[in-house]
Amino acid sequence: NPKTPEPPQPPQPWTYTLSADKIYVPPWEGDNFEAEVYSNDKETGFKFFRANCGKGRLEGTYLHEKQDNIMHLDATWDSIPATFLIRHLELPEVLEGDITGNMNYVVDNDDPRTTMRADGKFSVANGRFIPEQLAFMLADTLGSSFIALHPNALAFKTVSSDVNIEGDKINTKNLVIDSEGMRISGDGVWVMEGD
Repeated sequence: NPKTPEPPQPPQPWTYTLSADKIYVPPWEGDNFEAEVYSNDKETGFKFFRANCGKGRLEGTYLHEKQDNIMHLDATWDSIPATFLIRHLELPEVLEGDITGNMNYVVDNDDPRTTMRADGKFSVANGRFIPEQLAFMLADTLGSSFIALHPNALAFKTVSSDVNIEGDKINTKNLVIDSEGMRISGDGVWVMEGD
């Protein structure tokens, strides 16, 4: 008389508190990492995360809706290397410096380029534009002129903007580039992988 196997049980909810002296999750790396991660039948996420990155700090919350594969991220950062954020968003690395700001975004991981919705603002201090990347990105307009600039002309005190991302369009409002002897301001739209 064989015993009937019991049906599989749904996964049980869990929560873990994490900490690490060093963490490397490409493109991010940092130290003094702390987080509370959880999972239940509907979602997985971080109730909070924080880490030192470069000379600054990053913190926020993260939620992944399991059924629809939708991700929500709210993050704030203070004086972290801009490269981490640029690489995370898979944008051209046109500048470097320390970035401060915040962003909240929602994206369907099955179709990220068309479903990303984000709002935030940032300020990059004491940085420089990377002429080769600008030349490549703006090849059909001003691209070649950036290569000819003196390195001092590529340095800036501050670049700041409010940002809204809708699908593959990055909208910049209140953009200010403040460099020695020059201040540029405006609004714009950049289409990722577009003309």
